[in-house]
Amino acid sequence: MDFKEVSISDRRVIEPYLTSCGRRHCDWCFGGIFCWGDVYRHFWCIVDGLLIFKVVYRDGHIEYRQPVGNGDFTHLIPALEEDATRSGQPFILTGMTDEGLSACRKAYPDFGFAAERHYADYVYRTSDLRELRGKKYQQKRNHIHKFESEYQYRYVNLTPELFDDCMSLETEWLNVRSTKGEGIPETELDEELTDEQRVIRRAFDHWDELGFTGGAIYVGNRMVAFTFGSPITDNLFCTHIEKADISFDGAFAVINQQFALHLPSQYVFIDREDDAGLPGLRQSKLSYHPAFLLPKIIGRRLTPRMLQIRELWIECFTGDTIDDADAFLLCRFDPSRMLKRTDDGKIISMLHIIPFGDVAYIFAVATSPSYRHRGIAGALCHEAIEQCRREGFKAVALIPSDSHLREWYAGMGFSGNHPVWFKTNDDFDFGTGNPDNDRAMILPIDNSSDFNKLSTDEPLVLAE
Repeated sequence: MDFKEVSISDRRVIEPYLTSCGRRHCDWCFGGIFCWGDVYRHFWCIVDGLLIFKVVYRDGHIEYRQPVGNGDFTHLIPALEEDATRSGQPFILTGMTDEGLSACRKAYPDFGFAAERHYADYVYRTSDLRELRGKKYQQKRNHIHKFESEYQYRYVNLTPELFDDCMSLETEWLNVRSTKGEGIPETELDEELTDEQRVIRRAFDHWDELGFTGGAIYVGNRMVAFTFGSPITDNLFCTHIEKADISFDGAFAVINQQFALHLPSQYVFIDREDDAGLPGLRQSKLSYHPAFLLPKIIGRRLTPRMLQIRELWIECFTGDTIDDADAFLLCRFDPSRMLKRTDDGKIISMLHIIPFGDVAYIFAVATSPSYRHRGIAGALCHEAIEQCRREGFKAVALIPSDSHLREWYAGMGFSGNHPVWFKTNDDFDFGTGNPDNDRAMILPIDNSSDFNKLSTDEPLVLAE
């Protein structure tokens, strides 16, 4: 496969594939692909009438996007795997559609697929962002009203003569963020901010060629906010960048609403991209109440051990699907925190220890039906408790799936019937799937721990 790096001149070849493929998130927007090219290098080629992207990250990590075009693409996967192997990287397929996932599952049963919450796009109804109706938007309306009461402002379309003002505002915004941290580790802050500046500069250098649309808010002669983006489909617009001077309270809310008001009516939805797992950014995006999140699904071959875990999972947890098993294996599985028993090389019993601060949560305890009632799972649980004690946890918690198991765990010293809530960075649900049934039992393993004082039904929050 002869991959070449994406250049601005490639738009005329690439964009027809993107607009006709039906993909609806920002990774399939040429403007975004090109502007982030200095940070995430995009390479492309066309094979058998199918467009293929290879994305190379700064650390050498490589991802391949699901090929787009007419016809089945699964015959290309072995060649893509070879390309990844030559680069010394595992093969990872991203940007999966439901149809593509089904085709891959059929052609390659040893692949696993899962959605990464950090990279789900937030999609809003344009009418919601324009009108901000209802109680849920009261705080946004309050911010806008305060801004309007304090400042005489004007909205203007973003044009090249305003780019210097944008870069000045961007520099000021970055300086403020640098002092606050905004939840970004100090070791990553400078690099990330420099990347963002390069993205904006690249967009401005090729503004007309990329067909960008933007807007800005001025108070007097001072720019206090700007934003821009480009279409993904005929009715979906992608906002790539939105910046505001936070010393002007409400500036973010104003630019968000005004830009939505000035977009052509054909754009029924606005994609405001992902939150990259940053808590502050996630809170901000959720506060605008997205119509839906667009998941980004990854796929890769599972190791022999992972395939055995998946097989045991489906065998034991009959209410779960292969997607449930894959979600854990690709997003949460830690081999160092799995305890298992094998017979003739095959995993026949397992459990997983999930750390939540001072609490170790035991998850996915499973024994193959033909090996039950032999004390295997009990031995694993006792081994897990001792490991958690050695590692310094204060308590061990788990959720029994039925009353019989509740009695069984009580025999090991677990007690209580605690409503439990999981607060995870990726929204992974370690519960039963029904919050009403998420009732945990706890085993304190440190005599000085406050867990010894919990009442029987006192709520338990397990947070990362």
